[in-house]
Amino acid sequence: MKKINFLGLSILMVTLFFGAQKVKAENCNIQCFRYDPVCGVNGQTYGCGLPEINCHGIAIAYNGACQTNVCLLSDKKSKLQCATSLEKEAFEKYLRNNINKLSSQKASSGMVFLLTKINWQANRVALVSYNDGHKFLTAKVQMAVIYRQGQIKSVQSKSFKILTNK
Repeated sequence: MKKINFLGLSILMVTLFFGAQKVKAENCNIQCFRYDPVCGVNGQTYGCGLPEINCHGIAIAYNGACQTNVCLLSDKKSKLQCATSLEKEAFEKYLRNNINKLSSQKASSGMVFLLTKINWQANRVALVSYNDGHKFLTAKVQMAVIYRQGQIKSVQSKSFKILTNK
């Protein structure tokens, strides 16, 4: 009888563990058997990793669980500064991952562009410097931020115009 209770308890614990992992991906019909978290640009952790975040249509900010950096500050000005900071952080990661797709100039043969500097302007605009070791470019980029339920769902480039080409 004690063996059955121990076995039953073990099965219950395993079921609860895997059941908890499966809850987040429930709407996407994903079976998650190991915790492999990624942090979305919306600040939410997706425990089932790439399949789950892709299903929800969220861009990846970085691998691993999200750092708790929520704008729970008291005054409106502080909340706005925090939100702006989160937007810039998400957009910088987006630019680093997509600079080669965004640029109308193509990198030199066998090379890729790397982001070297971002100079933030007003109204979600940035002057972005990037190069491939041979071509050095600066572009004016305007970002678009999509929110869902008060959190960043995704960021994208609204416009991308090359200003200098050296």
